[in-house]
Amino acid sequence: MKMNGIVFSALAIALCGAVVQDSLATELKFDGQVRYRSEFSNYSFDSNVDSYGMSALRTRIGFSAAPTEGLAIYVQAQDSRTMGGNGTSGTLVNDMNFGIHQSYLSWDCRLISGLNLLAGRFEMPKADERFFGSVGWSNVGRSFDGYVLGYETPFTMVQFYGIKVVENFTANQDVTVWGLYFNNLFDKRVDLFYNNDDFGQNAAEETNVRSTIGLHYDNAGAEYFDGKLGVNFNFGMQMGSNEWGGTAMDYAGQLIGLDATWALDMGFLNKVGFGYEMQSGDDSADNSMDAWQNLYPTAHKFNGYMDLVNTGPNGLNDIQVNFWGSIADFVNYKLDYHMFSAAADYSNGTTMDTAIGSEIDLTLSKKFDNFTINAGYSMFTADDHFAGNPNDGMNWMYLQLTAGFKD
Repeated sequence: MKMNGIVFSALAIALCGAVVQDSLATELKFDGQVRYRSEFSNYSFDSNVDSYGMSALRTRIGFSAAPTEGLAIYVQAQDSRTMGGNGTSGTLVNDMNFGIHQSYLSWDCRLISGLNLLAGRFEMPKADERFFGSVGWSNVGRSFDGYVLGYETPFTMVQFYGIKVVENFTANQDVTVWGLYFNNLFDKRVDLFYNNDDFGQNAAEETNVRSTIGLHYDNAGAEYFDGKLGVNFNFGMQMGSNEWGGTAMDYAGQLIGLDATWALDMGFLNKVGFGYEMQSGDDSADNSMDAWQNLYPTAHKFNGYMDLVNTGPNGLNDIQVNFWGSIADFVNYKLDYHMFSAAADYSNGTTMDTAIGSEIDLTLSKKFDNFTINAGYSMFTADDHFAGNPNDGMNWMYLQLTAGFKD
């Protein structure tokens, strides 16, 4: 399949490259962002442990240009650092903490209308970012090395993508991703995809390939109950086999997520929501990996802002209630409550259990022209079987300042 993908892409590039026109007057457009965030946390169940504080800075500067008709380029450089973390603050040492976050070309085909090639290093967020996300919260963010070949039809934008995750410079041992993604089907409310993760062969030439089919639905723009009802749904199912270790283990994970919101007109309370997400857990009694394996999501967005609960062998049930509103029409807020449990029993040392705990997240935001202030406080209360003794709870808070511009 890897060779077929290369041949397919090469043919498309050859078709698109016919008849290069004279260069147009190139106009450079710039964008930039500086984001500063301070965090204070106590991720210990023992209240005698002191809280910990740190600050992070992310700087991005980018430019775009259109050298010829149908051709565009974009380059985005990034500096990402923990303040004082590398020992260079106040010194004459150059830490070289700088790199290319995105650098790609976008090429429209001359002979086949609607065909486009994106190649280089790029972010690839899809839908609500449950399966593919750029992880904007991260001080680094996620970008991919590869290409996306897209074709626009009256019904959908279909994209074939190929990504190199790890280059091992050895035959059949690279980590690669390829897939097919259908955007905005059925009145732009449904996305469908097939994703194939090939983790390469080990020294014994045993393979490890995971395939995922998924669906995303969002009723944005639909006039359900005069537009007051919002529905967001995600479904993923995994297949394939991991032969590493001599015994084949079949992938069989599943994810189901449903969120519903209701718009209000109460000033201090503008919207309420309810959500449920199930990530399957593993049954150790069989020869399959029943636990859901995350793809490339913006995980921080979904299962609590403290990032304490994530996909693992025991899976996850996340029931949440959400509230959105404004305080005196000046500051916007969002309040989330999560109740977590494992989808499969975990061992707490003496017995098996599924209870995990609950989390409350309060987020405040204020937007100005090209400047945003965000602040948040979160508290995690664990079940006694999950935390053990002591069980004093955890807390975390942050303040974030973001300034940016775009031509």
